[in-house]
Amino acid sequence: MATRGPNLRLSGAVLGGLANPGFARTAGMAIGAGMLGAQRREEEADFRATEETTLELLRKAQAAQEQGDMRLHNEIVGTLDGMLTGNTNKKSRDLITQGLTTVGGQRAATQQAAQTNTAMSILKTEQAIEDMNNSTAPMTNEEYMQRAKVQGALEDRLKLMKQNAGAVLEADEIDFQKRLKAATDANALAEQQAKVATRTLASVQFGSESYNSIKEDLKRQGFGQAVDQYETTQYALIEAADKADNIRRSNAPLTKDEIQTLEDNNFTPTGDIRRDRDRLALITETIDKRTIMQANADTARVASEGILPVVETVLDRYAKKGDVPLNFRDDLYNKIEDMSAEDKLRLADSLKRPAGEELTTAQIEQEVISFLKTEFPDQFKGMETRQDNLRVEQEEIEILTADLMAQAAEKDPALQGIITRGKDGAVSGIENVPEAVYRKYRMEAESRRGPITTFVRSVTNTNRSPEAEERRETTEQNILSNIGRAF
Repeated sequence: MATRGPNLRLSGAVLGGLANPGFARTAGMAIGAGMLGAQRREEEADFRATEETTLELLRKAQAAQEQGDMRLHNEIVGTLDGMLTGNTNKKSRDLITQGLTTVGGQRAATQQAAQTNTAMSILKTEQAIEDMNNSTAPMTNEEYMQRAKVQGALEDRLKLMKQNAGAVLEADEIDFQKRLKAATDANALAEQQAKVATRTLASVQFGSESYNSIKEDLKRQGFGQAVDQYETTQYALIEAADKADNIRRSNAPLTKDEIQTLEDNNFTPTGDIRRDRDRLALITETIDKRTIMQANADTARVASEGILPVVETVLDRYAKKGDVPLNFRDDLYNKIEDMSAEDKLRLADSLKRPAGEELTTAQIEQEVISFLKTEFPDQFKGMETRQDNLRVEQEEIEILTADLMAQAAEKDPALQGIITRGKDGAVSGIENVPEAVYRKYRMEAESRRGPITTFVRSVTNTNRSPEAEERRETTEQNILSNIGRAF
């Protein structure tokens, strides 16, 4: 026999209370309040969980920005977007939306950090390949094959990284500044000694016997320029002092310009000529001294002994840019390589200027570029043509990559819901594609496009006739149509 549960007996008082409408209403309100309280507690718990998750994602977004990790950045955006789906808690939705806004504001900085990371990787990879090429250490056949395998992997990686045009430009600038610093550091000792020479001259009275002795000694040591600049400053200061003395000694009434000078410097003329002229003399001498010292202070201008390192650095930079493939005799690289040390020194000497009028690093670079354009016009034009071709090539590969991803978006799960194509044909969502997936399609685009158009442009003479140019364009279009490009 089944066991029966305990009997539930309700007293008559309870039954009567339940039958009372007032009691029922009160009980219903209590039950409703309890249910509402439970709902609020649940919503609050959901919000606290959302808050904790969002804060953790924001911390990760900050780390992604500092590390230049766009993959992590995109994952965070996707996670926050997913948290909004089906979420009806207003407080939670507001918090998530605020988080998305914050992370979105970090996108540009994260992209810049990622680009800088790529630029640094380009430089390190190039250096590693160069070290391998310059290595003269004896190797066995097995070691040689292993090194060739490693070098091939590095070259493939370098090729992929150089598809980022912004990173290539940044790497070029970083490399230039590094080379310039190395070249400038080689002259740092001489510059420091020149400053010591100036301080030595300033330690004795200008024009005295001791001063003249120190001056001659410094000139014999090769610090003639430092001596000349110091003396130019001293003579200018003496002239400023003489000018002030003349103002003090004058008994003439103040001119309108002199009165204006006093007023511009918060002095009101008193009518006492001696007092007003003393003030005017002091103001004038102070202004002149300040102007003289600023004109002779250390600035971004390059002293004569520092010009040659800048010239050599700029030449090295453009030799690297001007190394046109398949041209082994007559590109800009060859022309610069053929310049002797005396040629470079003459170029540097032509850029020397009088004290106070020296050129800045940027001005020296422009002068060297003008020299290259004038001396080697065809080779310089060839370098510019190649740079333009490389830029066009990267743009074309980017277009083809986007087109390939758009075509595959319906079949490739990694692209579904990310890549879309608008009615105007524009492809969007590329920035949200995982790096590994993007790389796959980028490499496919590169293989489809191939190096053929770059080859055609590079080896064709830049001074061709209109008829030859037309034939070249026709040939190139035929090649492009035959390799089935997807745009």
